[in-house]
Amino acid sequence: MPIVNLDIVPELMFGDRDAQYQQIAAGITDAIVSTTGAPVESVHVLINEVSNAKYAVGGELLREKMGRVRADGGFAVRVTIGCTPSKEHPWIASS
Repeated sequence: MPIVNLDIVPELMFGDRDAQYQQIAAGITDAIVSTTGAPVESVHVLINEVSNAKYAVGGELLREKMGRVRADGGFAVRVTIGCTPSKEHPWIASS
């Protein structure tokens, strides 16, 4: 099963986070399904919120950089994609 882990700094997001998370999960699922052929129900998307007080860039906590980063309109996201091979899911190549 394809497993996608996202680490997101919620303080850097604007608007309705629940709706954004739903759109992010749906978009990632669509991308995985269309590129790998995996069934939609096998794609797992895990969204982890990481506090800006626990996320640093260039040695400086994002909490300290918030004004500059928010002014750019961006937000921090880290994505990790992994697969768990199994006999029930032949579309996943095992190594």
